Amino acid sequence: MADEKVRIRTKEELDLREKYFLEIVDIFERNNIPFFLQAGVVLGAHRENYFIKWDWDVEISVFSKDLLKFYKEISSDLQKNNFHIKRLNL
Repeated sequence: MADEKVRIRTKEELDLREKYFLEIVDIFERNNIPFFLQAGVVLGAHRENYFIKWDWDVEISVFSKDLLKFYKEISSDLQKNNFHIKRLNL
């Protein structure tokens, strides 16, 4: 029996996810901000050599000391690229 709550993402959705993921990574790298990946995105990278087709979110983390130090740069660059910070956990 298939789980009706799980939806496999289309190639177009996965390509868009990759595009946005790489834009965010580029922002962190341009600003020399250390970051790390967690949870499903790491599992997908290891197991699938790509994203997991039914896991839509991407967990990118920054240590709070780095986030506070570079928050203006991160926030500004994200907004310039049409991203929005919805929640900040400090």
